[in-house]
Amino acid sequence: MLVNDNETFIITGTSRGLGKNLVNYYLNKSKNIIGVSRSSSSIIHKNYTHFTLDVSSENDVKELFRNIRKNFQNINCVINNAAVSYSNNILLTPAKELEHVMKINLIGSFIVIKEAVKLLKKKNHGRIISISSILAKKSLPGTSAYSSSKVALEKFIEIFREEIENLEISLDIINLSAIEGIGMSNEISEDAKNAILMSTSSKKLIKFDDIISEFNKIIDSGKKNLNVVIQ
Repeated sequence: MLVNDNETFIITGTSRGLGKNLVNYYLNKSKNIIGVSRSSSSIIHKNYTHFTLDVSSENDVKELFRNIRKNFQNINCVINNAAVSYSNNILLTPAKELEHVMKINLIGSFIVIKEAVKLLKKKNHGRIISISSILAKKSLPGTSAYSSSKVALEKFIEIFREEIENLEISLDIINLSAIEGIGMSNEISEDAKNAILMSTSSKKLIKFDDIISEFNKIIDSGKKNLNVVIQ
């Protein structure tokens, strides 16, 4: 159990990519971090606690939040980042690949957000920031599985906002373009990446510094249910 008075963040998908970068950044800002991923973590820090589990397993996520309730004093922010990407034309996409993407990106996010709201409801405060994609707003060939999962996630969050509007819990969405050196930009085809970039205003990969600046604005904001696009 952490005994300091630092703010505590839960971050999913922390074994690599954006999640790992977020952990390292916020540890350097003296936050307590609870990290979650399907694989073990290489991060060793006195303020970092790691849980290895699959976010699409409802039993595992419920057990995670039971553990958090018992061992951590106060949760300030949950960053719902865990996701997988898959790039292929629809005619070449096996159903099992679509099922896998939906299982992690939609069902896993659904479970994490639901259990996080239950946790934050106890003190009626906190933010849950979910990572979506600009692909949720575009129709680019080869991105059907990933894009559809993010569209569904955003609709789920929009409805959940209405259902808990009486609570002081913010359900925020960040739509990201391809990130320089990490995440989706390393996993999709060059054609898909170029198509994404050509559809953005900057025509460039976004940098982690730009992302973290927007994260901090959201976390420090007094407003609820923010939608932010970074491209």
